[in-house]
Order: sequence, then structure tokens, then C-alpha cells
Amino acid sequence: MLLQAGLTPNEAKVYNLLIEHGELTPPRITELSNISRQNSYAVLKSLIKKDLVEEIDRKKKLTYYPKHPQKLVEYMEGQRKEMEMAEKVVSAAIPSLASLFQFSSGKPGITYFEGIDGIKKIQEGILKERPKEVCVFRSIYDKQKLDKFLTGFIKREATLGIKTRIISPKIVTPEVLEKDKRYNRERKYVPEELFKLETQISVYNDQTAFFTYGKKLMGFVISSKDVAQTLRTIFELVWNSKGY
Repeated sequence: MLLQAGLTPNEAKVYNLLIEHGELTPPRITELSNISRQNSYAVLKSLIKKDLVEEIDRKKKLTYYPKHPQKLVEYMEGQRKEMEMAEKVVSAAIPSLASLFQFSSGKPGITYFEGIDGIKKIQEGILKERPKEVCVFRSIYDKQKLDKFLTGFIKREATLGIKTRIISPKIVTPEVLEKDKRYNRERKYVPEELFKLETQISVYNDQTAFFTYGKKLMGFVISSKDVAQTLRTIFELVWNSKGY
């Protein structure tokens, strides 16, 4: 159980001894645990740092005793929060790391995301990239589950000076077109019968993001200059076509 809580084998052994005996001195801990005295001190310092053990001075002799086992739950909760924070930091760094990977290996980096939170992470990644422009092939599916988030996202995009061009299979209202002007967005309409995309595609810098808004929300990002340039070329061909 102590190992599952995140303690090392030596930490688990020493903490268990303290739970059983109440108080122990380092020499006694060494004797009972078969851990060297030097290592015992290191383990005790680590347990103190984790707030599982307390050190007291009894007549100039250091003695150690365990704190209430409830502290284990508090320690695990702290570890969980640290892991959540670390996950956010790592997720934010993935696009940059993927770009470096692609540069060094010549292979495109692909990052997969699921659910609403995954889609939001991709959008946040676009803001962190700070591209001059994002080219969007809009999906035929509505994104009602993300409307509130995307409204804030569009405003933040504009604040960062990011321009967005959209090729849309849907006619939008005059209100939406007015909002586009305010937020540095421009769109062109291509009839759905000619341009029926079930997956939305956003191209920015050397990244291409794919979003599926159907029954299952998911997305993935390809970090590849060649892939981004290919889709950007297709975008320009459609954007500059006449008749729509």
C-alpha cells in the first residue's frame, strides 16, 4: 500500500517501522531495517519533506516518529495536483518539441487529443504558436459544445494580432460577418455540395490541426512543414477560385 502511495521501498520500510514502534532513533532504524545508517538519514529526511515523519530532540538524541496516516492521503493529493500541473506544462510544450523532433529526424510529429478538453488544448496550442495567420477549412458540423470557449478564443486570437481566413460550406449571418471584421477574420463561402468536410482543418506555421466535431470529439496535430505547405496551397487555390 505504501509503495502504491508513492513511497520508495526504503521509505515504505522505515515508515512502516515507525508506525509499528511509535518512535525510533536512527541506530535502531538501521538495526531493524538493514538499511545503512547513512541511507537511513537520507530516507528520514525524505519522509520529513513529505510531511509523513517528524524529528524531535530528546536529550540531544534525535528521535523520529510517524505522523497520522491521514498524511498519506494529503501527500497523494499533493502529488496528484503536481502531476496535473506537470501534464499541462508538458502538453503546452508538445508542439515545440514536435517541431524540434521533426527538424532533427525529418519525421512529422503527430499529437492526438480526445474530448472537449483535447480540442481546447489544440486551440490553446495555436495561440502559443502565435502564427501571423491561420487558414481554416471549416467542417459542416456545428460546434455547439465549444461555442462559449471559441468566442473567447477568437477574441484572444485577435488580441495577439493573428489573422484568420475561413473557407466555409455554410452561409453565415450578417452579425457573424460583422464580428469577423472586429476580430481580424475573413471568410469565403463554397457550397456544401462542392465542399463537404466532416473534419475541420486549421493550418498555421508548420502545424496542421484536424478537428472532428461529430459524435466523438477528437483532434490531432501534425507538425510538418511539407504537410502544412501542401494544405496551405490547396487552401489558396480554393480561396482564389472565382464564382463563390
